[in-house]
Amino acid sequence: MSIGCLLAAGLLEATLTWFPGLLPHQVRAINNRMETAVRWDDGVTGDPFLGYKPKPGVATTVKMDGVTAELRTVRLAGDDIGFRDMGAPFNGPPADLAIGDSFTVCYGVAASDCWVSRLGRSTGRQIVDLGVSGYSAVGASRLLQRYGAGFRPQLVLHGIFLNDFEENEDFVAWEHSGSGNLRAWYHEQNLGELGYQLYKRFRTYRLLRSVLRASRSQTYHLQENGLNLYLSPSGWWVHATEHAAAPEYFEFMQKVLLDEQQTARAMGAQLIVLLFPFKEQVYWDRLLAQEPKLKQLDVDRPYRLLADFCSVHGIPSVDLTEPLRAHARAGEQLYFSIDAHWNPHGNDVAAGIVFDALKGQGVL
Repeated sequence: MSIGCLLAAGLLEATLTWFPGLLPHQVRAINNRMETAVRWDDGVTGDPFLGYKPKPGVATTVKMDGVTAELRTVRLAGDDIGFRDMGAPFNGPPADLAIGDSFTVCYGVAASDCWVSRLGRSTGRQIVDLGVSGYSAVGASRLLQRYGAGFRPQLVLHGIFLNDFEENEDFVAWEHSGSGNLRAWYHEQNLGELGYQLYKRFRTYRLLRSVLRASRSQTYHLQENGLNLYLSPSGWWVHATEHAAAPEYFEFMQKVLLDEQQTARAMGAQLIVLLFPFKEQVYWDRLLAQEPKLKQLDVDRPYRLLADFCSVHGIPSVDLTEPLRAHARAGEQLYFSIDAHWNPHGNDVAAGIVFDALKGQGVL
């Protein structure tokens, strides 16, 4: 019996490797992201100050909505850490910096299509992308503290995403745990020690989790005038929106940004906060048409409060929500169909919004 089970599992593993198209579209998309995450975990190492850091010289290929992108890491700030290769030679300092999570890394798109690259071309400034997928705001702030001064930047662009509020608290809990690797600690918290080992080692287990996640996911498939988007009326963003404005989350984010402002000033740079909205937030009117009960949720409140805080403390900020909504209302697809990140067009639009806003504020 056990031999038969092993043979069946091996056959399934081989089938998934060579014939992934047999999976339903939504399951395939979720599983693709999970497989990429496993490869990403293999490309990072634990760090007691940052939580974890990418290794240099690691390449991962991501394919979504027919778009294939290579995410390759290179040495920019020392031999112990790798940052995304943006395809253009780094000519040495001075260089402005972009920090943040996977929205700063531009997950899923080619380096030349990344908003960081596009903004650099529009401004004529050299902007180095120090984003790290999965980083919280406090993780990005610490990375700036450790590596930023060597670039002698004038501007530090910090991309904030809604999940940063909760991930800041995860970072604090990890520090208290004594674990040496934030990524491993996070997986063990969610999967348990045995589940994490199965998750790392067996594609069949990851497929099962993908199927379960897809079956539990409540989604609305938006298909109109060329749009192809899956929106979730009950996704992670619901509780994240509620938590972000709570004092324990919001006050910690305030402290992170104030500390980061001092770090930037010490290296002669101006901190700029960029507020990146999530997919459902941008296509909010379409989602409300399907789920009117969501009207009671003030989905824009966290960013509105954070923008007010930045204004009071002299930190320039750009909230991309309303400008992106204008493009969404015009029928433009700015995000990948299932994945949460901007597609190439979304990156192009975002770069233009940031450029216009910073020019209007006199920063550029």
